[in-house]
Amino acid sequence: MVSMTQQPLTFSVWLAGIIERWRMVLKVMAVVLVSAALAAILIPPVYEAHASFVTSSSTAAKWRARSVARGVGYQALLPNWAFSPGADPSESPSFYVKLIESEELRRRLLNSRFHNPRSASPRDSATLLEILRIRNSDSVRRMEIALKKMQDEIATNFDIKTNVVQLAVSSRWSETAAAMANRTVALVDRFNFEQRVSRARSKRIFVQGRLDSAKLELQGAEQAQRFFYDQNRQWRTSPQLVFEEGRLRRNVDVRVGSVPHPAAPVRIGAP
Repeated sequence: MVSMTQQPLTFSVWLAGIIERWRMVLKVMAVVLVSAALAAILIPPVYEAHASFVTSSSTAAKWRARSVARGVGYQALLPNWAFSPGADPSESPSFYVKLIESEELRRRLLNSRFHNPRSASPRDSATLLEILRIRNSDSVRRMEIALKKMQDEIATNFDIKTNVVQLAVSSRWSETAAAMANRTVALVDRFNFEQRVSRARSKRIFVQGRLDSAKLELQGAEQAQRFFYDQNRQWRTSPQLVFEEGRLRRNVDVRVGSVPHPAAPVRIGAP
């Protein structure tokens, strides 16, 4: 019966094993080096561009800051709408993060034109969808694949304390990554402009409608008062007519006070 004993693994034993199998070790090292070289050649580098912007503070936040600075309980000073979840949602950083991640904004980004990084001429441009070179004959499917790709290439984050929205854009080309980040911020700024124009237009239409309605009510009240005076020349001699005249006069005064002043033109500027 032969007994086999295993030697403890020491540095000398390990070195002897490597020397004994030096051909296999060289082959493994050669495979690793070739694989690393091929990966460096075939896998393109990825560049990342960063951009950030600050959202405007909401009215409630301004009141809170003033109240805290004065040592006053701001909850008693603010109206109820300031604490509702829907108060000025378009001013919160999370809203802008959702906006950047929205399909509509990313469609606009994909249809935006950039310098073509595959061309040597600085004047050559192409849409981002064309630059990505998504191989699919169906245009709808190609856009869907590009939208999913944008989810991996654009990352967003925000700081609720400072109202700073941050985004990181990845691309094979550093110039394209920077241009995509700048274009994304420009699209957000364009959205703000469109929203302000839409709100100003809606406010103007509402005020104009309220003004027209109040004018009609005032004209009706004045006609009723004029008709009363035409039909009752001696109304001061009758207590009942005096009471009716006072009611009609108060009705006219109320209608005069309810006529809103035309809104001043809204200036649209940069946020």
